[in-house]
Amino acid sequence: MIAVDELTLQLVEEVVTSQLSPSVPHPIRDELLPRLEQARTLGEAELAIHDAAKVLGWLGDALVAEPDGQRLARKALERVVPRMLAMQDSLEQVVEAAADIIAARKTIVAHETLRRFLMLSLREAKHGPPSPRAGLPLAAVPTVKYMSEVALRLALLVAAIEHLASQRAPLLAALAQRAFETSQTFRRATGEIGIDLTPWADAPAATRARRILEAAKVFWNSMNTEQRHAIGEAWGERVELQPRWAPPSS
Repeated sequence: MIAVDELTLQLVEEVVTSQLSPSVPHPIRDELLPRLEQARTLGEAELAIHDAAKVLGWLGDALVAEPDGQRLARKALERVVPRMLAMQDSLEQVVEAAADIIAARKTIVAHETLRRFLMLSLREAKHGPPSPRAGLPLAAVPTVKYMSEVALRLALLVAAIEHLASQRAPLLAALAQRAFETSQTFRRATGEIGIDLTPWADAPAATRARRILEAAKVFWNSMNTEQRHAIGEAWGERVELQPRWAPPSS
C-alpha cells in the first residue's frame, strides 16, 4: 500500500505542463484546483471541471485519438500507471474516512477504469498492435471525439477526488457518483470499438477476486428493501424457454 499522493493529478499536470511555456497560466494548478477548493455545491464543482475540460480538450484527444498524443504522454504514463493499482487501497481508505464506503468503492471503480485505459494505452505505445481506433471509418470520428471528452472528464474527476479527499471535502460523495457514472459511460464507449476496460482484468487473481466481492457487497448493501426484493425475485424466477423447434412426433 502506498500513500495517496495525487498520482492522477500529477499525471495530468505533467502532460499539460509539457505543452505550456512558463509564462502561460496553468489550467490545473492555477484554475481548477482553487475553484474546486472553493466550491460549495456540486454545480460549482462540476462547472470548474467542465471549464477545465474545455481548455484541455487537446489532452482528451491525445489520450484517445492521436498517435502523437501517446508519445506526448508516454513518460508520464510510464511513471504513474504502474503505481496506480497499489494506490487504490489507500485512496479507498481516505475517501471512506472523508465520505462513506459507498463513495469509496465508486471512486475505486472509476479510478480502476481510468487505470485500465492508461495501462492499455501505454502497452500499445510500447509493444502492442495498432489500436482498433486507428482504422476507424470516417463515420465513427464523432464517436472518437465523444470518447476523448469522456476520457478527459473521467481523468479530471478522479484527479479532483484525489485532491479533495485528504481535505474531507463535503462534495466527495457527489463527485464519486459522477466519477462512477462517467467510468461506466467510458467503458461502454470503448467497448464499442473493441477496447475491454473490465476492472482488474490484469490484476493478480487475489486482488481481482477481492475487489469484485467488495463491490458486490457494498452495492447490495446500498439497496433498499424493495430493490433487494426485486433482484431476489429475478434470481429466483424460473424461466421457461420455448423450444426453437417442436420435438419430432413419435
